[in-house]
Amino acid sequence: MRLLPNPTLFKRLPVGRRAWIVPFTALALFVAAILVLLWFVHRHETEIQLANLRRDTQYAELAITREILAHQEFADRLAGGIASGQSPGSMIEQARAYQALNSEIRNVIWSSADDMHGWSIPSWKDLTAIARERSSVEERERMRRLAIATGRPTYTEPYRDSQDEPYIEYFSPVVDHGSYRGSISMTLSLRTVMQRLVPVAVAEKYRLSLVDAEGRELFSHDTGLETSDWLTQSVSLTLPWRNLVLSATSYKTDSLLGRTLLTGVILIITCVLAWSLWSLRRRVELQAQADSALMASHERFVTVLDAIDSGVAVSDMQTRELLFCNESFSRIFPGHGIGSNGAEVERAFSPLPSQAIPPDLLVDIEGNPAHAQRIEVRDEKSGHWYALRVRAVRWVDGRLVRLTMISDITDRKAAEERSRVQQEKLLLTSRLMSVGEMASTLAHEINQPLSAIANYNMGAVRRLKSDHWKKEDLVSALEKSAAQAERAGRVVHRVREFLRRREPVREPMSINEVVVDVTELIELEAEKSNVQLRLDMGHDVPLVSGDRIMIEQLLLNLIKNGIEAMKQTRVQDRILTVQTATSGGQVEIRVMDRGHGIAADVAPELFSPFFTTKDNGMGMGLNICRSIVELHDGHLWFSANPAGGSVFHFTLPPAIEPAMQS
Repeated sequence: MRLLPNPTLFKRLPVGRRAWIVPFTALALFVAAILVLLWFVHRHETEIQLANLRRDTQYAELAITREILAHQEFADRLAGGIASGQSPGSMIEQARAYQALNSEIRNVIWSSADDMHGWSIPSWKDLTAIARERSSVEERERMRRLAIATGRPTYTEPYRDSQDEPYIEYFSPVVDHGSYRGSISMTLSLRTVMQRLVPVAVAEKYRLSLVDAEGRELFSHDTGLETSDWLTQSVSLTLPWRNLVLSATSYKTDSLLGRTLLTGVILIITCVLAWSLWSLRRRVELQAQADSALMASHERFVTVLDAIDSGVAVSDMQTRELLFCNESFSRIFPGHGIGSNGAEVERAFSPLPSQAIPPDLLVDIEGNPAHAQRIEVRDEKSGHWYALRVRAVRWVDGRLVRLTMISDITDRKAAEERSRVQQEKLLLTSRLMSVGEMASTLAHEINQPLSAIANYNMGAVRRLKSDHWKKEDLVSALEKSAAQAERAGRVVHRVREFLRRREPVREPMSINEVVVDVTELIELEAEKSNVQLRLDMGHDVPLVSGDRIMIEQLLLNLIKNGIEAMKQTRVQDRILTVQTATSGGQVEIRVMDRGHGIAADVAPELFSPFFTTKDNGMGMGLNICRSIVELHDGHLWFSANPAGGSVFHFTLPPAIEPAMQS
């Protein structure tokens, strides 16, 4: 590939060719000057950083030394006070107050001449905790002998405790008229010394470490940033600290050098761009190739869009003129193409997409494209359903346009309708099975009021035939007969409502009332199984929104399962409790039995369709229960009952009550 212009042109213009020597020479001198300048800037900046490093290291060393000297003086004052006979209570109070203000002081200990423990601060630490933070027994014995021999305070060698924490201990002897009476020892945490006494401004700029005489690092204050190892400074602490050294290494920071180098790179790039003017003809050729590639890319883009089944259309946000559409769009809406009015295309849709998704929803407050919007519409003429995905995009000329993707979802809608019908039939079948299983119980419940009616009527007839009757007795018998008839009617009405096939209707209702109605319906079956039904209704439980018949079926299934689960339970333990309460903004209902519980290998499949542990079960009961709960935006789960058995929980959202008008 040839990047230089045609050499023939330069042969025809030899003077112009020689004229390039001057600008190239100037360019070379300019680049050389920039490099020299960068070297001087780098050297000057390095000297400044080294000077700052020395100053900051000395500043940190001075801050540490000043505080440590103050601690030494305080320990010496305590030793002098004990030697002069001051009261131990006063000494302890002074030590406690001073240690509370200086967290690097872990212990202040008074030990007698025979190394017996007198008192220590903080007082809440026991001797074992104090011993873990002190130097070894051998080191303390050496310090004691040294203090007896010299009468001067000194430090132990730095040491680490069992937790690898670095410490050093200061010994101040208590000498009374030349006689050694004991010592005041002060344990200092080197970690806390570095963290608290080093100025924050220094700790943020450098990696600080404390090194002993053998070069071992006792503690380092490291923020994790990358360091410049060539910018390092060490200084010895001017204290009797066994030759401890404070070392500081500078963190890498953005500097003038980086910006200068960037400027140099920009200048070099500018020179390269100037050189590229010579290849103008080649650039024109490359541009032509790029245009050809762009056209080919456009053709591939259009080919891909025409191959997909979904219709794609781009229309002007204001005029609604179609600027682009693929073949699928033209097939879905014959007679409409580029240049058509998008408003005419959507007239057959219900609802109108332009009204359901106005332009304001497609852009944010700054006028930029926002998230895509989705809507499902129906073509009133053909009866087809379409899913529309609409969003705003920038068109090739920079204006905002409306991009619409249209997918035919008629088959999916039909499948959803078939699924809804099948689900409704399944629910009705479940209710029929539940009533069938309770047929004998319901017959008994209806037979009782019918027998009572017959008895009351026969009694009234006998009294009338005997001519010895009172009006009050007949009225009482007929009223009781009417009450029993109403009772039988309620049972029949409750069963008929439970079995009635209808569309689900959500309405506010009291979950406590629903629980009472369901327990009345299954009360006789519970009595036949020797099961005690207990209701634990929560106070101030809000109304829930849902279909009453579905919720009754849900409760009935769970209660029946609980009764069946207790067939092998002792009669006195057959207790089924239904609780209602408010939990986390939801209404929670719990059905608690004392049966055999749920085995671990059964639990994962418990709510799966056609899975059952009963000999004659269909495996649809709990699956239907879960479907009903999820239809009401709730959650169904189970847990173990602490008293034995299982607890089935489900939640329902509270009903949204309309705001009260003043």
